[in-house]
Amino acid sequence: KWHLGTWALASMTLPWLSSLQFFLGYPMRWITTHLSASFLSMSGMQVKAEGLTLMWGPIDVLVDGPCSGVKMLWVGVFLASALAFIFRLRALPTIALLGMGLVATIIGNVTRASSVFYLEADIVSAPDFFHDFVGLVTFILISAMVTALAFSLKARTKNLPRRHVKISRAIFATVLFSICVPIFTAKSDTKPNLETVRFPTKLEGDILSPRPLSEKDLPYLKGFPGILKAFNTQTHEILIRHVSKPTRKLHSATDCYRGLGYRIEPIKGDPDWASYRLKKGDETLLLEERIRDQEGKHYYDVGAWFWAATLNRTNGPWWSEVRVRHGFAGE
Repeated sequence: KWHLGTWALASMTLPWLSSLQFFLGYPMRWITTHLSASFLSMSGMQVKAEGLTLMWGPIDVLVDGPCSGVKMLWVGVFLASALAFIFRLRALPTIALLGMGLVATIIGNVTRASSVFYLEADIVSAPDFFHDFVGLVTFILISAMVTALAFSLKARTKNLPRRHVKISRAIFATVLFSICVPIFTAKSDTKPNLETVRFPTKLEGDILSPRPLSEKDLPYLKGFPGILKAFNTQTHEILIRHVSKPTRKLHSATDCYRGLGYRIEPIKGDPDWASYRLKKGDETLLLEERIRDQEGKHYYDVGAWFWAATLNRTNGPWWSEVRVRHGFAGE
């Protein structure tokens, strides 16, 4: 028979984590930021939320990508689905358990972000590992809450017989159908005519000298529906992408460099750019990126730009600008 827990668990095997990170990353960061500001204000601190930043007097703390809680949400729902499958819970208890996983993740992520705020704002002094330790403790508490509720639902409700809960042919057929759908529904994005697109000749006063694309530039081209050009200045390597409509295929530069084996560390730099320190072996780079619309408004997060463009809150076409400086010493 059809069993919600079985199908929920089967759906978690599909490779959709990167899509969740793209579509839910920015909304969940926004929710976490504003709920954390309210939570911190309850303790008497005058903390305000502006965009994805927690502001306390002169101190600004950015709720960055890893703090979105999407991965924690995925694991929480996976745990709830697995327990619903193992305990053979009926539909309503399974829905309650999945809902608990969602709510617990949001509450836990807000608690984690609020706790990390005390560290980032230097209100509390703690070793560097404490940031990760807070995340680990939060994850353990969320898992314990979901597991406790699953045992409670198992004890309080009449579960399905074991013979009613098994992997059926229908699941394999559905997974096969899911794999084939993109093959028949994918549409190629039409790139704009290169001759009609005029790339800038200067970037913040620096003259842009065109250069051929290098091996490190190639990940930016993978499936990208727009136009990409590479430049050099006296101090930086520049990549500029032209995109005419919202697309899932405009990736952050940090994703590309992470795929090349670099360790990414957000830092405070030029306020007009999102700044990162990149390390790989003995090499250290300064990476800065942003997305700029026709009115000059800047977006420092691909997810934020995507939702703004999709909801017609920004006018295209847009320029995705990336600049890299080698030999960065961290000044």
